[in-house]
Amino acid sequence: LLLFAYIGWFILGVTINLVYNFLPIPVPWEIPLVYAGFAMVTILSFWRRRHHHYHHHDHYHNYYYYGLLGFLPSGSSSNNSSWSLAGCNESYWIHLFFLVARGQLWTEYMDYESDRRQISQQQQQQQQQQQRKWTTLSSMETKEAARNVVACVLLAETLWTWTQFQRQPHLWGTLFGFSTLGLLLFIVMEFQPPQQKHKQQKQKQKPNYTALALVQNCGGLWLLYDCWRKGVFVAQ
Repeated sequence: LLLFAYIGWFILGVTINLVYNFLPIPVPWEIPLVYAGFAMVTILSFWRRRHHHYHHHDHYHNYYYYGLLGFLPSGSSSNNSSWSLAGCNESYWIHLFFLVARGQLWTEYMDYESDRRQISQQQQQQQQQQQRKWTTLSSMETKEAARNVVACVLLAETLWTWTQFQRQPHLWGTLFGFSTLGLLLFIVMEFQPPQQKHKQQKQKQKPNYTALALVQNCGGLWLLYDCWRKGVFVAQ
């Protein structure tokens, strides 16, 4: 059964990559596709861990009950409070959504002007609608609207980490700090006073996205290490 699961996993992974990279997809379906790609890595890790426990005769809690996707409904896990999937609690899957959404939309925002130019050229060439490659933000008419969408996602992530982990100080600092850092960096870079923004446009200056990416990546690496070290998202 596990062999067929691995084969199905591989086929699904290739399909997701083909659809995302080569086929026109309705907006905003690129975000669920990216999320599914990350989720597949988690599920594969769960299979490998469960396979390891089986061959070493480790009495893994609810081993057979987990099933192929490792789903435990609310009240079935030992903490009797939350559901889990692939050995990870519900906080992991919600936080993963925010990480995918923020990364995908932020990248699309940085490419907004070039994507809009490409769409405009396609319209001038009178190509058919279904042949265009749309993204969530490039379908918006103004960059300000796209900026506000990214800001709302970052704000929602920050509020969620605040409410979810405020009673766990050893987790709250890293998770809430990373979300707050992203929100503040985006506000500083994109929500500038009109005079300063006009000055940058006149001098043809662009935000220093390289420095922004470096700070975000350093924060993300620390987040990854700290969550792994503390077992933040492991189902109990």
